[in-house]
Amino acid sequence: MLFIRTDGNAEIGTGHIMRCLSIADAVKKRGEAATFVIADDSMESMLSERGYDVVCLHSDWDNMEAEIDKMVSLIETHSVNKLLIDGYFVTSEYLRKLRELTHVIYMDDLDWTLSIIHATC
Repeated sequence: MLFIRTDGNAEIGTGHIMRCLSIADAVKKRGEAATFVIADDSMESMLSERGYDVVCLHSDWDNMEAEIDKMVSLIETHSVNKLLIDGYFVTSEYLRKLRELTHVIYMDDLDWTLSIIHATC
């Protein structure tokens, strides 16, 4: 199963969500499930209506480092073995901590060099 950590809301739009939905749809066609992990419930109903499980962290979408403990718990509880992260507020510390626990694919549209360096699967 692929877990996808991304966000979309009134302030940042839905570009990351839409990009990740395309990936989730492709994963589903290959017979694998995808679960979305989001900071707030802004996009929860839309993702659920599209047929995806959603985990809401109830965190600040613009301070991802503050959610590290929640993500660690989620990874351990759900035995996450693949995590796609798509967001503007990812830090090196965030990626380092999560890479210790699972395969991480980090994608953004700001710094592709960083993205390639942190892809670990």
